[in-house]
Amino acid sequence: MRSDVGAQRKMKWSLTARLILAASVVLVAFLGVTGVILESAYQNSAEETQRDRLQGYAVALIAAIEQRQDGSIFLANALAEPRFFSEDSGLVGYAHRNDGAYFWRSPSGDNSTVDFSIKLMPGEQRYQSQHGIDGLQWQVFSIAISWDEMGWNEKLNRAQVYTFSVAETSLDLQASVKNFSTLLWGWLAAVTIILLLVQGSILRWSLTPLRRVADDLVAIENGSHAELKDDYPVELRGLTENLNVLLSSRRAQLQRYRDTLGELAHSLKTPLALLRGMVDTQKQGESQQVVVQEQVDRMTHIVDYHLQRAATSGRTVLSAPVPVSEVVYRLTDVLKKVYQDKNIVFEIDINDDVHFHGDQQDLMELLGNVLDNASKWCRSRVRVTASEYKNTLLDAAANTDMNNSVLEICIDDDGPGISLNMQQRVLQRGVQVDVSVEGQGIGLAVVQDIVKAYQGRLVLASENKSGEKGGAHVCLQFPQANELN
Repeated sequence: MRSDVGAQRKMKWSLTARLILAASVVLVAFLGVTGVILESAYQNSAEETQRDRLQGYAVALIAAIEQRQDGSIFLANALAEPRFFSEDSGLVGYAHRNDGAYFWRSPSGDNSTVDFSIKLMPGEQRYQSQHGIDGLQWQVFSIAISWDEMGWNEKLNRAQVYTFSVAETSLDLQASVKNFSTLLWGWLAAVTIILLLVQGSILRWSLTPLRRVADDLVAIENGSHAELKDDYPVELRGLTENLNVLLSSRRAQLQRYRDTLGELAHSLKTPLALLRGMVDTQKQGESQQVVVQEQVDRMTHIVDYHLQRAATSGRTVLSAPVPVSEVVYRLTDVLKKVYQDKNIVFEIDINDDVHFHGDQQDLMELLGNVLDNASKWCRSRVRVTASEYKNTLLDAAANTDMNNSVLEICIDDDGPGISLNMQQRVLQRGVQVDVSVEGQGIGLAVVQDIVKAYQGRLVLASENKSGEKGGAHVCLQFPQANELN
């Protein structure tokens, strides 16, 4: 029970809703990942920019400070950055000798809590973060130099190393990153909403033909339309055309049912009237029994013929093709048992890739009637061939735009054959070539009706495809279902 409810819930999701949901998830995920990457890239870029700026300040500080002969240092040149001289400006410069004897600090660092006790080797650089006592985060760039190479204090026999440091708070960096993040996510949110609306509109417009198919099917069910319209996109045209062919086939089949039942009722009127007249006169005798038997046989033949016509399904495009060879072998196995006293040799030349595009029962009825006639009238041999080839023979006969693709099934026997004056008559209901042979005379008439239902042609010839004369030669030709328009 739960599985049925779950299946119903899944079916409630329309194709449009599924596409919009899937595309929205992908779009939001893509823009979200893009936002994270851009935010991280901007922060890294801002940090790198601050590092380069502090390095520039440190180089400027080295250029502005000079050393006295006693080793003390002083600011000899003015610094271009005024924040070094403004209290609490967030930018501090500091220089000291590594032994702690001398140092210099910018006026902006009088109240600074940054730890500048950094001792580096000459030429060494360091960039690090510090948390001051005041809770602020500082970015500190340090570089060490030695004036020993200038020749000062050579008597001391040791290098005098000075470390220059520049520190800046992260407040501006954090504010810049925050402003960028706010702007970035705001724009991404706006773009996401716009793209979702555009995407929904595009998907809805793209799926309009599917909704039109559904609406047209409802109209067909209501009786407003007879078939689907023909102005669908290329991707749906094959579906809609096949559905139209199916609808047309079903309408034709329904009409055949109605016509067959009408003809059946009309055909039974005369035999029933004769029987009713005999019953009314209450006559008895052998002649009356013969008449009754004849009329009963006639009605039986009529019923069998019309029921077979009504059962013909006709061409359909939504069914699997039927392998012709399988049906032929199945029928010949049965006929060998029925006519075992004749020892019939069935010669079958059919490739496995030859298929009939239609109902299997119709093909069984077609081949069953023709093969039964061939087995009944042959001396000892029946040959069955089937092939698909390009031909235009059926175009005029079947009134079909066929594009030259034909399935042909031929049955030849070595019996007495069918004379020219009988070839048209045997296709009529109730006509037999030899009345002495048991039969109803409706087999080829049924075959003719089924072939017409498939827009094909039944051909009776006095010689087979190889030019050999003698025997009956029956060919069934069908336009391929996928070639018809």
